[in-house]
Formats: sequence, structure tokens, C-alpha cells
Amino acid sequence: MVMIDGVKDGCPCAEGPHCSAQVWVATYKDGKNTGLMLSKIDDQWTLGYVQAWWLEFEAIREEQRLLARTPRPRPEAIQEALDEATALLRLLWEEFPSCEEDELQARDKGS
Repeated sequence: MVMIDGVKDGCPCAEGPHCSAQVWVATYKDGKNTGLMLSKIDDQWTLGYVQAWWLEFEAIREEQRLLARTPRPRPEAIQEALDEATALLRLLWEEFPSCEEDELQARDKGS
């Protein structure tokens, strides 16, 4: 089953100036719900920057969880992969899509 919410005009500034609308799309299959926020960027429905960021974050976080389940003492290769996943998550947090200061000020003045 596929569920599509109503299209919302406009986007958070973190999606960039070319985003004009967003819609939530969810599927239900085999007892599991999966949802994505699609953004209309340059007149094309696609994953926006924030949704793409979250998908990447969740994939790395799941890998980290699986590696962390390895009993201690962990083999060196497992520990190195776990350390790498942890470092990637830290770097990814620094790259979370956000608004530039001037975009925030312009939006606040327009309100």
C-alpha cells in the first residue's frame, strides 16, 4: 500500500532556493512502514537535501550498531570499521543541511 500526503507549497530554507514544494510518501509492506519526504527541486520530485542526509545517517548508524554488537575483544578489523563509522557520523553531523545566516535573516524579515 502507498500513501501520499497532500503537497505542501514551499520548503524549509535548508532544502535550498530551488525547492518549491514537499510531500510525504509512505509505504506499508509486510508489516513495515517506510516513509520519505520528497522535495520538488527545479520542477523535479526528488529526495531533498535533508531527507538524503537522514538516509545516509541512518545507514551509517545501522552499520555502527551491527559492528558494536561484536563481543569484546573485537577483531582489529571490526574495531577499525566501528571507529570509522563513528568518525563518519561525527563528520556527517557537521554537514547537516541548514540555512545560511543571510537566508535566515531574509526569511525573518519577510514574516
